[in-house]
Amino acid sequence: MLVYLDLFCFDDRFKEHSDELTTPYNLRSSETARFHLGTYNAVQLRPVAEGDTIRAYFSLDSVAEAGSSGRYSVVTSSHVLVNQLDQAVFRVAKKTMYPRLMTGGFHFANKAKTKAPADSELRSHIVQNAAVLRDGQMMESLPLMPTQLYVHRVVKSFRPGESMGLSNLIRVTNAHHFNTKKFSSEAIVVPGPFVLAATVHNVADEFGDILYEEVVETSNVNPVNQKDMIGSVSFIHSVQQLIENPDLEEVTVRTLGIKNMDVDELMEREVPVRLFSGTNVRGADYEKICMEEFPLLYRRIAAQVLWKFLRLRPSAAKEVPVGIQPEFS
Repeated sequence: MLVYLDLFCFDDRFKEHSDELTTPYNLRSSETARFHLGTYNAVQLRPVAEGDTIRAYFSLDSVAEAGSSGRYSVVTSSHVLVNQLDQAVFRVAKKTMYPRLMTGGFHFANKAKTKAPADSELRSHIVQNAAVLRDGQMMESLPLMPTQLYVHRVVKSFRPGESMGLSNLIRVTNAHHFNTKKFSSEAIVVPGPFVLAATVHNVADEFGDILYEEVVETSNVNPVNQKDMIGSVSFIHSVQQLIENPDLEEVTVRTLGIKNMDVDELMEREVPVRLFSGTNVRGADYEKICMEEFPLLYRRIAAQVLWKFLRLRPSAAKEVPVGIQPEFS
C-alpha cells in the first residue's frame, strides 16, 4: 500500500539532515502508533531549500508481533519525501509499535515500492566539488581516532511545552506527545525522532563541520519526557580518506544519547565496547548489557545512532598542493 500524505512547506534557507529526519514519518503517519522504535537507511538524496513544497509517501512493508504479551505489533514501513518537481529528496525506513488491534486493517505492500533512487545526488555533488581553500582562513576540525570514545560537551534539554509545540507544528498527532487531558505533564513523551536528532546534534563541537551524513540505523531504547536532558557519547568505528576526493574523509560512528546524567562521569570509566557494536540490537539487549556490565547506564540510554558522515580531512589544510615546493627555514 502506497499512502500519500499532506504537504509541508519549508521556510528556512536550507534544511539539515537532522531536521528532515523528523518529517517523513510525522505527517499524520503515526496517529495510532504507540512508540517510534527506530529508523534504517536514512539518506538525503537532494537539497531542500527555502520555498520547496514537500509531499510525504509511505508504504507498509511488514508486521511482526512485539514481545509475548500479544498486545502490540511492530510495523516496518518505507518513507519518501518528494518535492514540487516530483524529485525524491529523502528516504528512510522505520519501525513503529502499534496496538495489535490497530494493525488488522493495515494493507501491506506485496513488494517494496519506492520513488527514491539508490544513490544520493547530494553526496555525489559534495564529493565532486568540496575542496580545502589552501590560502584561505578556515576552522580546522580535530582529528578523529578509530576505536576512540568521545564524550561530548553539548547537551540538549527538552523544555516544558517545547516538544508539544513541535509535535503540533509538524503534525505528530499521537496523544501521548501533547494531550495533557489524557496524560499528566510528567507522562508526556518526547517524540522518538526528536530524541535521535538531539543525540546527533550534540556532537558538533568535537566532530567539526559535517558536509553530509547518512544514518545506517537508529533505535529509541528508553522513553524521554519533558525536562529530560540528553547528553551524547560516540565511538569511532572507522575514518577513511575518500579515493575520489582526498580532501574528504568518511567517518563511521555510533552515538548514544544518555538521559539525565552528566556524561563527563564516563570519562574515567571503562565503558563496554559491546554498547557500540553490532546492528539490529534490541533495546532489551542494551539494558541487559548495562545491567550485567555497566549499571551506571541502566535505563539511561535514550537512543543509539549508527551513522556515517563526510567532512574535510584535518590534515588536508596543511598539505602542500601538487606542484608547490615547501619552504624550509
